[in-house]
Amino acid sequence: LILPYFLPAGRFIREIEGFAGEYLHAPVRIGSLRPHFLPAPHLVITDIEVGKQPYLKIRYLKVTPQLSSILAERKIIREIQARGVTVGQQLLVKVLRRIQETETAGPTPLWVKRIVVRDASVVIPAFSLHDMQADLDLAQDWRLVRAEIRSGTEDMRMTLLPQDQEFSLSLSAQHWKLPAGPPLMFTRLKANGRINAAGLFLPMIRGQLYNG
Repeated sequence: LILPYFLPAGRFIREIEGFAGEYLHAPVRIGSLRPHFLPAPHLVITDIEVGKQPYLKIRYLKVTPQLSSILAERKIIREIQARGVTVGQQLLVKVLRRIQETETAGPTPLWVKRIVVRDASVVIPAFSLHDMQADLDLAQDWRLVRAEIRSGTEDMRMTLLPQDQEFSLSLSAQHWKLPAGPPLMFTRLKANGRINAAGLFLPMIRGQLYNG
């Protein structure tokens, strides 16, 4: 139990920054890294920044491996928990470009099964969302299988599902104010559509404003 506190974490941080930076094609900075064994073995990483002008910041990251895969050739991360996340426009562009990729990379040496995000903000010009939560399920090739996104007060909920080279989108909200444009307050709102690298398409929007 005492051993992790004497490990040379600084060396591991530099190695992880280099590996992550090469994979993401952007500089990565990590504040601290510490392994823990209770209640289950996991790794805690804090103060992460991605990008020269950071387009992704993560205050706290908890990585929980699947113990049965530790000695296997292919490592499996059972869950990653992220708190205090700030997402910029550049990251959204990268994700949308990935949607249009038609070739799958196949199984990789590392598989992250699930990502749980809490206390997240999306900040781009003329648009911002705060206190957001997300639960993401990933396939073995790191493609998104399902995403549930909701506001911290549960007044807005959105589901994304892969569909060819885009995602189908379903949104529902109650007593929710638009995050961009006129600050309209929807008593109820339902919308269905799709999102891809070209933009967001909502052919069906049904709403009630200010109690009708």
